[in-house]
Amino acid sequence: MRMTFLALLVPALAFALTLVIGDFNVEVGLTASYDHSPGGTWAGWDPLDDSWDFSAVSGGNAATVTVEAPAGHPGATSFPSAQYCEVFNSPAMEAQYSYFAVNGGNAVQYGWNTTAMGEAITAVFAPSRNVFVFPMTVGDSWSSSYNYNYELMGLPVNCQESHNASVVGEGRVKVPASGADWWYCLVFMDYSTYADNWGTNEARYTYTWAVPSGFAGLNEAVAIQSNAGAAPSFTAYDNRFVVTQTTATPDPWVSLNADTWGGIKSANW
Repeated sequence: MRMTFLALLVPALAFALTLVIGDFNVEVGLTASYDHSPGGTWAGWDPLDDSWDFSAVSGGNAATVTVEAPAGHPGATSFPSAQYCEVFNSPAMEAQYSYFAVNGGNAVQYGWNTTAMGEAITAVFAPSRNVFVFPMTVGDSWSSSYNYNYELMGLPVNCQESHNASVVGEGRVKVPASGADWWYCLVFMDYSTYADNWGTNEARYTYTWAVPSGFAGLNEAVAIQSNAGAAPSFTAYDNRFVVTQTTATPDPWVSLNADTWGGIKSANW
């Protein structure tokens, strides 16, 4: 349920934020923790918003992300070009190992490894996925379509997945990890599809808030994913992640607070 506490009637700050490859600050040893809520509601996307306050979220699972060298991790030998392994842990999910690299201006994901029904599975994307294409600013878009195959209980699983991402907003965001500060951000909308030979065929929307020098592997400060089949205006979500701690060090938006900056939307999501 949306609970708007404050909306100041002063002009919003107009600017154009561009994220370049140097803002993708991924390095071995980076860690982040997230409040993960597997289901709930939020206010929904409003293209007129330019300030988002997620600092009061609580009560979800404590998910963690660490960026490590690929060697020695499950499935690593299937990804010889990977520079990094993103290790994701959450009580609601099996551990996931995502393999990626930075190629020129792109953050490229080669695939992942996890456990399902007690079996280790490795998905090698063909071709690899462009998760981020730098530089990026509002209005930019990119897409990726790929296949991958694995076996589960001795049966083949043939998957097709696509992502169509676009930058739909900019402004500032506050999360538990930012404390009293606000962080500059771009907001992405990703329309993704997934189908396999077991009869699954679904589409989802995901909004993510990306902060310069605030990436945790292939993750951003906030991500809200719709239920399958939802519209881009969805309010009921399947997953929500909000960063609560991170060793990344985004530059705060200093000297700007509720008295000096307009359009502030505080909410209990």
